[in-house]
Amino acid sequence: MTLITVLAIVIGLIVIIFSITSIIESNHPNFKQREIERSPKDQIINQLKQTIKDVEEEYEQHRRRALEREQRIMREWRDLNDNNNNTA
Repeated sequence: MTLITVLAIVIGLIVIIFSITSIIESNHPNFKQREIERSPKDQIINQLKQTIKDVEEEYEQHRRRALEREQRIMREWRDLNDNNNNTA
């Protein structure tokens, strides 16, 4: 047999062994318990990500409104100064 054929057979056997091992572990009660334990963590992480996204959107809206308010006040202030300069 050639070296390549032997390597292919060995790699195939390793893949089969790992597949069987993972199937056995997935049917093991501890594996299922670990999956259940991971699930709430993932849910919490997803909720936190959504909360962060919501807060960022709310902050961006607040920032835009504050900028618009600042620009409006500056225009009003400039108009008042222009009116005072014109009347004086």
